[in-house]
Amino acid sequence: MGQGPRYPAERMIPLAMELRDILYGDVSICGSLARRRSTVGDIDLVLHHQDRDGAIEALVGNGLRVNVEHGSGPRTELLTNDGIKVDLWVGEPDQLESLLLHAVGSGIHNALMRRWARVTAELHVTWHGVHRISDNIRVDDGTQDGIRRLIDWPLLEPWEREIDPRDIPPWLQARLDILNAMEDQNQATTEPCPCPLPSNSNP
Repeated sequence: MGQGPRYPAERMIPLAMELRDILYGDVSICGSLARRRSTVGDIDLVLHHQDRDGAIEALVGNGLRVNVEHGSGPRTELLTNDGIKVDLWVGEPDQLESLLLHAVGSGIHNALMRRWARVTAELHVTWHGVHRISDNIRVDDGTQDGIRRLIDWPLLEPWEREIDPRDIPPWLQARLDILNAMEDQNQATTEPCPCPLPSNSNP
């Protein structure tokens, strides 16, 4: 999900479907395509099993190449012959739903969700799941709905997670007001948002 070139969604959808077929349908298409963006910078695929090497081998055998190894994180970046970036997300079985939640995005949505959980409930939300900040014990049930209920975050459809900072929806504005008040009171150090979100805007 970077700042590189963007392509029309109608060009990327067939490619994403082709990649899914190469992986025998054992993936979810996430990112901008799941959020129904009209333009897409890359293709995000979350693998439903843990055979990362087998999936990469299948993709490389069909013309892709590995551009960035996954290291300790969940994503391996591959490139098509046309230079289109494909992010392959792989995690442990009990991380699948959390991976899906994060891979769908958007980045702004995810940052605000993590900020909300940290400030209001002292919980740390990552693609690993939800952990208490105090003792780092995981407390979610491994489902997306369970995670969002645990942190009291709206159950949004993927396309509802596309947040324009110039037109903040009322549900989010109400939560930003709460966050700002709590942070002012606690003088908390918070995770920076990837874009300015005014506290007093009226959508």
